[in-house]
Amino acid sequence: MVHGTSRRGVFRFLVACAISCLIFISVLAVPARAATAVQTTEVQSKASPLVVVGFSGLVWENVTEQTTPNLWKFAEGAGVANVVVRTVGETTCPAAGWLTIAAGQRALDTADGCRTLASVAGGGAADWTELSEANLASSYGAQIGLLADSLEQKNAVAIGAGAALALTDSSGDVSAMAAEIPDLPGSEKGTAAGAADPGVTAAADAYAQLASGADVIVVDLGSVRYPDAQLTSSPAATADPGVREKLQSAFRSIPDTPTEVDDQVAALDARFGALLEQITTSTPGASVIATSVGDSQNQTAELGYFAMTSLGGSEEAESVLATSDATRQPGLVQLTDVFPTIMAALDSDSAALEDSVGSHIYQTSISGSRLPERLADDQVRSDLVRANVGVFYIGLIVFFVLTVGMGIARMQRGGDQRRDATLIQLATWVASIPVASLLINLLPWWRSDSPRVALFGGITAIATFIAAIALFPKWKDKVHAPLAVVGSISALTLLCDVVLDSRLAAYPLQLASLLGTQPQVGGRFYGLSNATFAVMAAGLLLATAYAAELLRARWGKNVAAAVVVAIAVVAVIIDGSAGLGADFGGPPALIVGFAFLTVLAISATLSWLRVVVVLGAAVLVSFGFAVADYLRPPDQRSHLGRFIQTLLNGGGMEVITRKLSQSFFGLPWTAVAIFLAVLVAVVVLLRNLHARGAFRTHLSPRLLSRSWRDVPVLKSSVVSLCAALAVGFLINDSGVVVPFIGFCVAVPLWLVTILRHDDELDQETV
Repeated sequence: MVHGTSRRGVFRFLVACAISCLIFISVLAVPARAATAVQTTEVQSKASPLVVVGFSGLVWENVTEQTTPNLWKFAEGAGVANVVVRTVGETTCPAAGWLTIAAGQRALDTADGCRTLASVAGGGAADWTELSEANLASSYGAQIGLLADSLEQKNAVAIGAGAALALTDSSGDVSAMAAEIPDLPGSEKGTAAGAADPGVTAAADAYAQLASGADVIVVDLGSVRYPDAQLTSSPAATADPGVREKLQSAFRSIPDTPTEVDDQVAALDARFGALLEQITTSTPGASVIATSVGDSQNQTAELGYFAMTSLGGSEEAESVLATSDATRQPGLVQLTDVFPTIMAALDSDSAALEDSVGSHIYQTSISGSRLPERLADDQVRSDLVRANVGVFYIGLIVFFVLTVGMGIARMQRGGDQRRDATLIQLATWVASIPVASLLINLLPWWRSDSPRVALFGGITAIATFIAAIALFPKWKDKVHAPLAVVGSISALTLLCDVVLDSRLAAYPLQLASLLGTQPQVGGRFYGLSNATFAVMAAGLLLATAYAAELLRARWGKNVAAAVVVAIAVVAVIIDGSAGLGADFGGPPALIVGFAFLTVLAISATLSWLRVVVVLGAAVLVSFGFAVADYLRPPDQRSHLGRFIQTLLNGGGMEVITRKLSQSFFGLPWTAVAIFLAVLVAVVVLLRNLHARGAFRTHLSPRLLSRSWRDVPVLKSSVVSLCAALAVGFLINDSGVVVPFIGFCVAVPLWLVTILRHDDELDQETV
């Protein structure tokens, strides 16, 4: 009978694997948010030129029909979006933004602080060599001058210092015809906003003189700057941003817009109106891209203004949202997308497009007359979320530590029914906070008069509602109900968010959220981030462990194992496929966690050989997703396919070491090695001391041991989730964030399970 049962189990396992392979192949056959899902209206530059108009510091919140009539009118009938202008630093200076367009990759300026563009563009060959070497040595390896090198056979015109930077070739020469225009009044030290603008028609006049016969014309209209962040030719030295600076950015709010900024925006709009009128007169039918290239202040990153259209179209056409395959979000593009957009319009066969980190920008079929207001709304939401991330994490840490501390105290002193009920309610509520911080984005909290109160008050209410469902007194299985309910809601929320992302016109729950990603940071725009992956993995493993135990008790261990494998296959496909989760580090962690859960479900021994096989299979699956994505056209690849391209170009180790370094907070590798050695030594020492009875506590061994013995769900979920979070910590680049967030969901629910099991036994005894 033993052998027969084993053969049936193997047969079912093979059938499950075959079905998994079919599902896997069918998912890979679906393009990752391909352009076929939308109307791909791109910029065209056949007989008419492509005009790229850049400026720094303009956001959609600045743009209204009354205050900026020219920018507003241009957006009508154009493809519009928020543009992520962040490059290397926490905020982006104008020079770094223009150099990013020149390189098609995130670039940096070597100066301390933001300097005038004229001082950068006129620095000479020595300064350009320093810039080039610094960018090549950065973790992004930007090749400044690549745009000009790629357009060597085209007639190019540069109007303004920033445009000259964008069209400087790799040797430091500007072969394009160039013209200078004055800075915006108030943007440079020594000038005052609101003064008469001597350059209001400078760009338009230069365009009239130089545009004839040009293929591409790049124009720099100037920079909008806050009074305390004005540009200077010799900025004061500042400390390099470190971990402290990055942490502070999670608490900083966007400063209130001063009158000086409003004056500069009005002057910029007048320049843009004069230029647009001249473009229409001199080159009717020209394709125009208008984009912000940097921030207006040095406090925190912001999204910027972006619009593109072909002039000469219908004046009654509605605005449409623009996007790119790099963001996959309607109404959101990156500054690094401008380079491939230019090249796709002028030379679609250029070899420079192969290694581009961005994707060409195209227009979607999502139209409307009030899209600029929607983009301003998205920008405000992103700004407000970013300023509250630090507060949220501090609050989560405090509640988590409080819950764990109360749990330890309960095990030391014993408990009574009233105190246990309070602790159970608190723990269930704390475990619900992570998913509640995502669900709050279903409500427009950012439009409230008190957005911070609305945000945290809404999270509190949603977490309370979830906890109330989990603690519903009519559940038959009161011991496992909180674990199963909160785990299921957490996992299903994120899995549905990922699956529905490609089918909805709005931001997913994770984008511009406290626990997910903030678009202005420029890290990830789709799929699962590291923190949200931890919530999904914890919830899914907890819920699956409970389901497996139910199935095992009713239909046997083979059925339980088959269901676990089926759930694992679906979860890994959603998490790892380029068209959905696009997560390289997630599948290995899920495979390890579910493999351990499967082994425990069939009561098999977890040998070292099985552990090694599971780890090897996990790595192969991740690379399989990445290779499948790499086989797509270059402009449709996600970061998975670009990673394979980086490996083939010989830069894979740089990416891997950068990710591993980020996991250990950017510490030098010698410090990391010493830390790991000390950690291992401490663990070994504590183990030996514990074996000798050195750590005797007042914790109730009866409470823990009988729960571990009598509640199989507790053992299987603890082992599988700890293994998954350990792998997630080592592979992902968020350091302790992955295990911390995962434990914020799981540990309170484990505590509730233990306490309810203990109360249940006490009631049976009575």
